[in-house]
Amino acid sequence: MKIVVGYSVQEAFPGFCEQLSGKTSVETIFPHRGYKSFVEVLTRHRADVVMTTESVIASVVLALPELDDESLPLHKRVLITSGCTPTLLVLAAQTGFDDILDVNQSIDDVVGHLESLLSGRRSLRSNPVWQTLDYPLDLTKSKIVLADEVDRQIVGLVAAGLSDREIGELVFLSCQTVRNRVSRLLDRCGVRNRTQLALLYTRSEYERVVHHDHAAGSFVCRFGNEFVGAG
Repeated sequence: MKIVVGYSVQEAFPGFCEQLSGKTSVETIFPHRGYKSFVEVLTRHRADVVMTTESVIASVVLALPELDDESLPLHKRVLITSGCTPTLLVLAAQTGFDDILDVNQSIDDVVGHLESLLSGRRSLRSNPVWQTLDYPLDLTKSKIVLADEVDRQIVGLVAAGLSDREIGELVFLSCQTVRNRVSRLLDRCGVRNRTQLALLYTRSEYERVVHHDHAAGSFVCRFGNEFVGAG
C-alpha cells in the first residue's frame, strides 16, 4: 500500500507519521513543504491513498476537478484528525473525502481501516451519522446552473460574501429581486444554502481556469502546502 502523506499531516501529527512509516506493509511518501504538484506525486508513485488534514479542506474542494482526472492513478482521499465529530464527517463526505481516520487509534487499526477502504469494505458514507441525514448532498456531483449574465454577477457576489441588499445596489436591482433570484439559483443547482451555492460557483470558475491554463502548462492553485496543477 502506497500512501502520500501531505505536509499538513506531517506538521500536525509527526508521531503518527513516524509510526506509519514504520509499518512494513506500508510505503509512505512524504512530500516536502512547497512540493510543486500533488498530481505529479500521485502519478510518479502510483499512490493508493492521499492523507491530508481538515485545515486543507477548502483547497481540496477547489482541487477536485484536477485530482479527478481520469489519467491519474485511482486513489483514496483520507482526512487525518485528532477527533472526528459528526460535523467534520459530513463536511468531509460532502467535499469528496473517502474516509476519516483518528490518530488516537492504534497504527494497526489505521492500517486495517485503510486496507478495508481500498478493498471496498469500508466507506465514509457508510457511517451511521451520514446515513441519518434527510437527503445527503454530494457537492462533488452538483453543477452551477445560471440563467443569464445577471445570475453570474449575483452568484459571484454571493461567493464574495455580500448581502442581498449590497448585491442589489451593485447590480441595480431591488433587494427582493436579488433574494428571489438567489432562491431560484438554489433550486436549480440543487443546493440548500448560499454557502453551498458559493462553493459550486467557486468550483465552476476553478474548472474554467484549469481548462484554460492546461494549454499554457501553468500551475493552478495549492493543495495544502503543495501546488496542484501540471507544470
